[in-house]
Amino acid sequence: MTSPTYDTAFVDELIADVEAYLHRCNVLTDFAESQVEERVRLARLVNRLASDRDGLQVTIGELELQVDSLDSRLRALESSTAVRLIRVPRKLVRMVRRTRTK
Repeated sequence: MTSPTYDTAFVDELIADVEAYLHRCNVLTDFAESQVEERVRLARLVNRLASDRDGLQVTIGELELQVDSLDSRLRALESSTAVRLIRVPRKLVRMVRRTRTK
């Protein structure tokens, strides 16, 4: 009885298959790492945009308060006696023009 011998071609093919599998694993690992890095970058970008948005909302709120304040001041100014007296000549001129065109 002879001792069993291994098939060199089979072993070489098996080694080549394992090396190809390891290469695919390395490629997939590199891809996964790049995806993780991209997700981290995008998460940081989203956080920065969210903080920018929060800052802009605060600024918008402040501007709305200023507009409301200016609007109330303008209404108070328009209802003042001095402004109404200034507008009287204009109103008279309009009335005169209307009566002449009729």
